[in-house]
This record gives sequence, C-alpha cells and structure tokens, in this order.
Amino acid sequence: ELKERVLPELDDEFAKGFGDSHESMEALRESIENEIKEEAEKAQAAEHRESSLDELLKFSSVELPPLLVEHEVQHMVERRDRFVDRLNIRMDDYLRLTGVTEEESQEQMRERAEHRVASTAVLQTLADVEGVELSDEEIDEEIANKSQQIHGETSGPLAEDLAELAHFESKKKANKEKRDKKRAERQHQIEVFAGRLQVALTHQNKNQAALAKAVDVAQPSASAWIQGKKYKDGTITYVMPTHEKVMEMAAFLDVDINWLYLGKGRAPFSKGEVTPDSEPTTTEGVAAKGAVGDVEIWHDEVIQEGNELSKAWETVSMVQDKGIPIDIGQIIKSLGIRVKMVQGSDTFSGSIASENDRYVITVNNRHHPNRKRFTVAHELAHFLTHRHLIGDGITDDAMYRSGLPSNIEREANRVAAEILMPNKAIDQLYIEYNGEVNLADWAVKLGVSEQALSIRLGNPY
Repeated sequence: ELKERVLPELDDEFAKGFGDSHESMEALRESIENEIKEEAEKAQAAEHRESSLDELLKFSSVELPPLLVEHEVQHMVERRDRFVDRLNIRMDDYLRLTGVTEEESQEQMRERAEHRVASTAVLQTLADVEGVELSDEEIDEEIANKSQQIHGETSGPLAEDLAELAHFESKKKANKEKRDKKRAERQHQIEVFAGRLQVALTHQNKNQAALAKAVDVAQPSASAWIQGKKYKDGTITYVMPTHEKVMEMAAFLDVDINWLYLGKGRAPFSKGEVTPDSEPTTTEGVAAKGAVGDVEIWHDEVIQEGNELSKAWETVSMVQDKGIPIDIGQIIKSLGIRVKMVQGSDTFSGSIASENDRYVITVNNRHHPNRKRFTVAHELAHFLTHRHLIGDGITDDAMYRSGLPSNIEREANRVAAEILMPNKAIDQLYIEYNGEVNLADWAVKLGVSEQALSIRLGNPY
C-alpha cells in the first residue's frame, strides 16, 4: 500500500489554526519573522556580552590568588565526580568516553577556573565602581562576619592568604545571598498576586480571554500574569503586570487594588472595605468578614495543592527510577487518575477533565501505542503544571492544540517528553551506546516515536 503525504494549503485558514489567533497568513509570517528576529537579537546580545567580557579581561590586570584558583578547581572536580557517580560508572570509563586522561581533565578545569575567577574579579570590580546593588557598608559587614568565622585569630603569612581568600569569597557570597534573597522575596510577591488574581477570576466567573480583552493585551500575557510566570526555552521568568494594568484589572474584577497587591480591602466576594484586622459594623460587614476568612482558607488550599503537586512529582521520579520504558500507567494509577480509551476521530488526541472529584484522561484508542503513551503524558503534564487552567476540561486535537495559548501546549509537550524520556535515561543510553545516538533502538527502548526522541535530543528530524 502506497501512501502520499498531503500537506495543508498555506492560506488564512491554516494560519487561524496555527495558534495565537493569527487572522491571516501574512500575520502568521510576520509573527514568525518577529520570533526569529527576537531570537537572533538575544543570541547577538549574549555574544556581545561574552566578547565585551573578553575585551575587558584583555585590558585588566588581575592577580589570581593561588588558593582561590585551587578552590575553584576542587569544586569543579567534586562536581564532576558527583556527576560520574550519578551515572553509576567508573571514573576510568568516563575518562575513556570523554577521550581525555585525568591530567588533561584537571588541566582543562584549571584553565576554566582561572578564567572564571578572573571574570568574577573583573565584573565585581566593575560592579563596585558603578555602585551596583550593594553598598560598601553592607558588603564590609558581611565580610567581617564571614572572615571571623573562617580564620579567627590566626596570624602570619597563611593568615594573609586566608584573609585574601575569605575577603574575595565572602564578598562574592554576600552579593549572591542578598541578590537571591531579594529575588526570592519578589518571586513570592508575584506568586501571591497571581493567586489572588486567580481567586478574583473564579469568583467573578471570568476567564483568561475576558481578562486579556478587558486590559487590552494578548492572551499569552494574561496567561503569564495568572500563572505568575512564563516559560521560554526551558527558562522560567516570573512576571507581573504594570501598575496601570493592575488598576484596569481591579476595575474589571470589581476588587480593591490593595486587595490584589496586599490582600486588604474589598475582596471579589465581599462588599465594603473590610480587612482581616477590622471589625464588622454592619450586616454587610459581617458577610464580608466571613469572606476574609475564606481568603485564609483559600491560602491553606493553595498550600495543600502545592504539597499534592510535590508528592505527584515524587511519584513520577520514583517510577522513572525503575527504568525504561517509563511505566506511565503506574504513574497515572498512583496519582488516582483514570484513563479512558475511546474510538475518536482523526482530529482528536486526548483530553483531561474532572469527573466526580476525580481527574479522567481520555485517549484516542485508534492511535499508535507510542502516540497514546505520549498523549497520556501530555494530559498528565496539564495536570502537573496547568491544573488551575483545566476548568471544565482541556481537549487536544491531533496537533496537541486546544483552546489554551500555544505556549501552554508547548510546555505540556516539553513536560511530557521529560516524563517519558528523563535525562537520567538519556544519559544511561549514551553510556550504553558509547556516546553514539541510535534513534531507532533508543525509541524502542523508551517506548516513543523517533520524531519525539529526536526533538527531545534537540536534533532536527
């Protein structure tokens, strides 16, 4: 039997079904062109940063403390040894696979360590000159504390080397700790804001599309605000709308802007100005006071849901540890999700919905077993990462497109690939095949299609 691949016509109808609400082929081409330009600009910016750093190093005189370089080399050696240990192979086998001796490996790490230490020193000096982020008083206070902990009352030449090492290391660590603390605080603020936004949308019976239209933004932007983050190229970025957009949201959702920001003021399900610290003075106030209690209950529910998701990912990891092919059925069963097979149309892949307080994944039984495994994993990815968007259900077509923004579906595909083809399994196959990729064999072992595996490995198919 001969089959011919029939490609769709590149017309406006094709563009409309491509995602992101493209109204015409011209709009789709413009969108793709803009994405290519954006990626090229980012690559150029990264290359510019690296070349700028190299030029800066050329005109800089950096005395590298020997102890600091040795310290960095030792860290690299320890990280390499832990990696080899996780691969469960002997060091001499690893060195043979990488084609270097232990001495050559150490020399390569020393070169990288010297470059890293020099780069850090130059950038730190530049940051100090420009007054970036931290004052000298904050850094010196942290250095004094760390230095006292490290070398106490030691004196002599060794103490001078230790003091130099402690000064540089403490300064670097102080910057990182305070920067990480500020980043964590900001991340928490964004997550809490996103949670309140979800509550307001639910109680006002509004959806993402309505919010996007009300504040005049594209749906992917609204989706990112509702989640508190966006995903691109495997990187998570925490995002929050501008103050002007928050004001528009508050008006659209009929809530106090202070409630969105701080949890105080008029909530989406109350009337009047009531905060957790205020006492009700009217019947309306009493009702609102109870509603504030609902906010606290909701926060408890969020914590509970977070714990449930954490346990769900632990289940995925434990099943993955048992080897390949990954038993997706065991994962689903352990999570209490039911799978239902149906004789669907060619345009239907699968769906996930909540039925009688239990999640049900429906799969087109007419598809190839490997595709059915991926469909289950794709819907499971929605359960693990987009549960708040499932609502009345998510139905994916043959191209794994639904009513959700295309970036959400791409993320579900990525997570599904990570479930069925985890890094540890890929690493083991590389070792088993002496670093040579065999798509046909690997796909059979993993229980996936060659195309899915090729995409997972980052190769064109």
